Amino acid sequence: MNKTAAKDAQTRTSGLSVERRYTTADVHPFDQVEWELRDAIIGDPENPAFEQREVEFPSSWSQNATNIVAQKYFRGKLGSPDRERSVKQLCGIGLAACGVEDRSERGAVDSGGGVVDV
Repeated sequence: MNKTAAKDAQTRTSGLSVERRYTTADVHPFDQVEWELRDAIIGDPENPAFEQREVEFPSSWSQNATNIVAQKYFRGKLGSPDRERSVKQLCGIGLAACGVEDRSERGAVDSGGGVVDV
């Protein structure tokens, strides 16, 4: 980095502006998806190799995608209350949102305008 670029980086008062795409301001991204409860069953329904009832997935996802994601990617012991049961949990949006709120308090993210301090 040359001296001018280094000085500009040190004196910059605003961060990188990120344009919003694919979402609507003041609407949670999950609220823009239609969700449904369904059963994930792999194998013979009478004697399945894998089964998890009432899992929450976007209605646009195939049953095959539901089965694969529920079996391979949901965390927690099958049958326990700690087991994930929704793609919303899998994506970890709650944790990501906490991180953004924490960063906005420190001035790294402007949650209103999408400004990021890099």
